Amino acid sequence: AGLLKPDSVEGSELEIPEFNVSYKPQKISPKFQSTVRHLLHQKIRDSYMHPQFVSDVMKPLQIEQLMDQEVINLSGGELQRVALCLCLGK
Repeated sequence: AGLLKPDSVEGSELEIPEFNVSYKPQKISPKFQSTVRHLLHQKIRDSYMHPQFVSDVMKPLQIEQLMDQEVINLSGGELQRVALCLCLGK
């Protein structure tokens, strides 16, 4: 099967937005050997430094409290919150 071009809207080209998919497993094993801050900086640098991402994602998930903690020392719930933040930042 070939690719179909999208229909145009009133004579103009229809632009299809790009989507990204992230997967967060149910069980997470903490293998990262540094802080949450370093993990976010390495994996989602642009997102976690953006003010809207901080207000819409990091503050509700209370990630700022975890920033200087070692990933391997996080509880299960804290790991889930960090993993969710990573997924939303991709």
